[in-house]
Amino acid sequence: MATLARKKGGDRWLGEVKGILALAAAGFGLVALAMFDPALPPAVQSGPVGPVGVWLGWVAFQSFGYAGFLFPLLLGAWGVSAFVRPLVARGWLPLAGLGLLLVAATGLLALASGPLAAPRGPAAAPVGGGLVGRLVTTVLRAGIGEVGSFILLAAAVPIGVLLVTRVSYAAVARVAGARLARLGRARGGARAPPPRGPGARPPLPPSPAPAAPRPVPPPPGVRP
Repeated sequence: MATLARKKGGDRWLGEVKGILALAAAGFGLVALAMFDPALPPAVQSGPVGPVGVWLGWVAFQSFGYAGFLFPLLLGAWGVSAFVRPLVARGWLPLAGLGLLLVAATGLLALASGPLAAPRGPAAAPVGGGLVGRLVTTVLRAGIGEVGSFILLAAAVPIGVLLVTRVSYAAVARVAGARLARLGRARGGARAPPPRGPGARPPLPPSPAPAAPRPVPPPPGVRP
């Protein structure tokens, strides 16, 4: 029992070390992508992350376009899951979901960028979703057209998120609906009068105002 406890404790700190390294790598990649200008060749650029960050940003933008930001974001989520409840599931399904998200994001960005245009410079990054986005949209447009490509790629995004997180959308909707209903009841109860006890008597209706006294007629033969 003690050996098992020590093993779990060792796995715990090892997982936290991996989480810290993942967060550091995610921060480095996010800064590299944010500081990189895809309109300029990497040889003339410099940034706070050095030449390694510049070339990392160039490779990411050339391959995936702006969808490359998914890499540091998902890597950061995986790092946070080492300290809190896991945000990203483990196994091969999350990897498949990540690949599906990348393909869908690059394709949608390529569709949103309009017709395929020539790059602005000899080393400029392709518009939208990079080379992968161009390849995906070219294949899909040849088969199912512009609208069909958009519908298919848009449907792939929630499927990819479901594979990465394994969080049921129906469960999220039920929890959100229950919380909204509870909030509505709480607000309604605050405006309602306090309930009466089982032995409390109902309030009496207001008594009518007393009638004015009628004048008494004088006796016969007496003048007023």
